[in-house]
Amino acid sequence: MDELPSLPPSAGLGDIVDHPSDQAPYVIRVKVAAGTRVMPHAHSEHRIYTVMSGVFYIDLGEQFKEEDLRAYPPGSVIVLPANTPTTTGRSRGST
Repeated sequence: MDELPSLPPSAGLGDIVDHPSDQAPYVIRVKVAAGTRVMPHAHSEHRIYTVMSGVFYIDLGEQFKEEDLRAYPPGSVIVLPANTPTTTGRSRGST
């Protein structure tokens, strides 16, 4: 899997349709190792996340607060409007 600058080195990126550096739309698969944290950030485009395996934790906001992370199990779909600040962490091997 490729790397994406906003992701820590422990996370991997696989292109399925195009790449985030190309013009939207694109589809990627991100594999996140257990315990990975991604500090607050936002994306200029809408995002749709589908949890394939593991548990994905995400919070909406501009500060990382572990107590505010919400757990999404496999099969969950998360829709985020453009420019929504998010932070992720405490994942349990999610993709």
